[in-house]
Amino acid sequence: MVFAPTRDISLAPREPAVSPRRRDQVASPARSQQGRLIWRAVVHILNRDTVQTTWHLASCSAPVEAAAHCPEGQRLFETIGDPDGHCLNGSQCGRCASAS
Repeated sequence: MVFAPTRDISLAPREPAVSPRRRDQVASPARSQQGRLIWRAVVHILNRDTVQTTWHLASCSAPVEAAAHCPEGQRLFETIGDPDGHCLNGSQCGRCASAS
């Protein structure tokens, strides 16, 4: 019995796979019912062994921009790297508005 390769197994250098590109804008979510907040987790791969998850409202249009968050969200963004859902929807923070 002879085993022969059925595909190219040469050791010639190859182009690395292209990393997927993150979208600049996020699609709008379906409307929430009864004033509930709909959440979105955004996963950031920092390196091969480190993954960070940040939490945003699903209506957040720019999760990676600090300017798209209220002052509390910007403070959290700078200190811990996660705005914890303090995202601006228009000119109002959905999380701060739901707390009052």
